[in-house]
Amino acid sequence: RSREYQRHLITEKFLQRESTTDSLTEFTIALTDLDLLEYPPPSQLIGVANEWILSGVTNTKNEHSKYHAICANGIHLQANLGRRLYYDSFATVLHPNTWLYPKKWRLPDKQTLEGEVEMQMNMDGHRDEVLLWFLDEGRKNHQKRLAAEKKAVGGRNSTNVLDPVNVRSCFGGMTIYRADVWLKGSDSSGSQCRYDIHHKDDIQYASKFGFQTCEHVVFHECLRRKLSTADEGRETSFNIVVHPDMMTLYHYVKV
Repeated sequence: RSREYQRHLITEKFLQRESTTDSLTEFTIALTDLDLLEYPPPSQLIGVANEWILSGVTNTKNEHSKYHAICANGIHLQANLGRRLYYDSFATVLHPNTWLYPKKWRLPDKQTLEGEVEMQMNMDGHRDEVLLWFLDEGRKNHQKRLAAEKKAVGGRNSTNVLDPVNVRSCFGGMTIYRADVWLKGSDSSGSQCRYDIHHKDDIQYASKFGFQTCEHVVFHECLRRKLSTADEGRETSFNIVVHPDMMTLYHYVKV
């Protein structure tokens, strides 16, 4: 079934229960592929949602709990070589605009995108380096937060070793969304984001195979535009992260 059909069904179910969508900010929705080999345990998903999404709704002063979406760290395991690789490069765009999809598979005139960072671009096609980068950034973010909370009164306790890493787009086989963002995805005019409606700028993220842009990138780029417009005058926009500790397993290769 299409993502839009899924959104329609879930919205109907929610309205049957709540009779209004006003309380959507109090809920999260986990969107997942069903063909993965391993998923994060439910206890971890609940903990991640509570700590990094829902607590930001009730505590707006908490800068570290303001995320609209949290992606899993999708892994491809090559057992014979003892290698773990980051898998979902097609859906992953780093800040400010470094797309992790290999250059050789991009459109011929989109080999380099405006805003791509050279150091990150050098990871092109090296998915083991991408995974190590996310793990390293997660450790750095965790240490920065601990240092900041030592200076603050009543800092939060966290059991995480790695903190989320801000990106422009991701998926990783599973993403937790704040419910209002995923179901509504609209600005003050009521114009909605959809997985199947492309913006003219989305072509920069298209693969040369079928000239298609990943539906997650399409949706997230729309949310980035819509939420920035909806929150005009405030220092907020669409905030999406990869959580390095929240892992899914796409493939397990023995030989």
